[in-house]
Amino acid sequence: MLVKEQEGSGAAARGVEWAGRRRIGVAIGCLLLLLSCTRESPGGRPSSPAPPATSPSPPASPDPLRQYAAISLAVSFRTPDGVTLAGRLFGVGQTALALAHMGRGGDNQADWFPLAAALASDGYTVLTFDRRGVCVDGIAGCSEGNPGYELAWRDVVGAVSFLEGRGFRRIFIGGASIGAMASLRAAEKLGDRVSGVIWVAGLRDASSSAQTSPP
Repeated sequence: MLVKEQEGSGAAARGVEWAGRRRIGVAIGCLLLLLSCTRESPGGRPSSPAPPATSPSPPASPDPLRQYAAISLAVSFRTPDGVTLAGRLFGVGQTALALAHMGRGGDNQADWFPLAAALASDGYTVLTFDRRGVCVDGIAGCSEGNPGYELAWRDVVGAVSFLEGRGFRRIFIGGASIGAMASLRAAEKLGDRVSGVIWVAGLRDASSSAQTSPP
């Protein structure tokens, strides 16, 4: 009986010794791995990971018009002669204003966005739109038709009809340059359907196709 107990004690001791050796071996292996990661390179400096093959692309420039997309609604409407125009509606006020842009190359409804946003914050509803034939796409919009100043007043009439269809009864129209001239011509046709005209840098007495076009 005593011999068996001694034999059993010896086996247990050998088991403890083997387990201890395994722990030491694992610890040495971890230490060697750590040293291999931090060892010095032949030049005497710690090795560092290789740089990435390609650098990440710089972020794209933000769209300066995107801020206006969040505070306006894209709309479309037809002119009296059936041309579909693109526009944007700002604000929720009871008084509405339709703004016609200038006629130089590159001019479009986005020229009015800062003012439209400011007027909307003051309690007005503002409609901006691209004159017929002006197509910029994106938030700036794309209107159908052939460009021509002589019919721009019909675009303003279409804008007023659109606002009337949304329930507005107090409507102002306005524009700059050719937009101002088109607004005045439209006001002559619309009569008391508009409450007033805003005129910015238009020509009143000049000989122009915008004022001599047929009704």
